[in-house]
Amino acid sequence: MSGRVRTTLPDGRVVRGFRKTLRTNPRRDPALRRQKLLRESLKAPGDEIQVGLCFRLPQSIEPFVARGQHGIGVTVKRKGFVIIIGTDSDHDLYLARKFLVEPARDKPAFCTGATLMANSILDQPYERHLLVIAGVPALCGGRAPPRWCEAQ
Repeated sequence: MSGRVRTTLPDGRVVRGFRKTLRTNPRRDPALRRQKLLRESLKAPGDEIQVGLCFRLPQSIEPFVARGQHGIGVTVKRKGFVIIIGTDSDHDLYLARKFLVEPARDKPAFCTGATLMANSILDQPYERHLLVIAGVPALCGGRAPPRWCEAQ
């Protein structure tokens, strides 16, 4: 058999030829990708408490940042994901500020989703928005991005 058939698709169209479907892959939640990267990077809970911050660099900055280690506790992964491992959330923001001061200083401000997670409670990630203006990051609370990020 050649595989050629007459098929009626779910939307009512009749198609002749090879079997076709309207199936599409579901859209992946970017927060789940950040949480997976953090779980892989954080050490098992023990004597040392670690807090991780993960976010993705925007398209305007990503080509100018190499993959790999950028100092102690800062790693850039594929597709511009940045993982910062520190002792607490303030230390993570300090490391983010040191990392972003060069590549984001002369670039336009941006807002991106960020995930905070501690190795003691891996099942409770905190989703925030990371707002970076002139290389200085700030974590913004709430589910919606800050109003500054709307159409400019």
